[in-house]
Amino acid sequence: MKAQNGSRWVDPAPLEVARPRLPWWTMLPGWVKLVISPVVLTWLLVWLVGKLVRLCWYYPITALLVIAALWLDWWAGHYWTGAIASVALVGLAVWWWRWIDTYQRRLLWLRSEVRRVTVYAWDWRTVMRLSNLTGTAKGREYRPKLKRVRAESWRDKVRVRMIKGQAPEQWGLFEVMRG
Repeated sequence: MKAQNGSRWVDPAPLEVARPRLPWWTMLPGWVKLVISPVVLTWLLVWLVGKLVRLCWYYPITALLVIAALWLDWWAGHYWTGAIASVALVGLAVWWWRWIDTYQRRLLWLRSEVRRVTVYAWDWRTVMRLSNLTGTAKGREYRPKLKRVRAESWRDKVRVRMIKGQAPEQWGLFEVMRG
């Protein structure tokens, strides 16, 4: 095909299109999909329940507060739930403002859980990769697991399960503690 009007660009062939790539399971006959669907749905339900149990295990206070808020919303309605949450937040703010020492002492668990959710768990995978603390074997990535976060007055203590083959010196914690 020759370019028109002295242009370097050539028009593509009229039927030159990319062939769509479909997942393999879309090519299965309908009866196979019908037979396999209960197994797939059961597996999906077990996977979701496992994820929910894991979230409740790692964040018990947050899970309890969410469940209580959902129950209260179902039982009393949106307005009462919002009013009770607002009163609780204002009460916590007044407590913090007037008696900060008892607030910090009594609500350390809440601060720890909030720090775990908002600071550590959110970017854990990225931080572990950028710090070269992950390992790869047979195409699978292994990374340290975040076990526990404890917020203190000016620092956070983080408990981590290291991956096999790691040494504590890779984390650089002992140099800070010795110095």
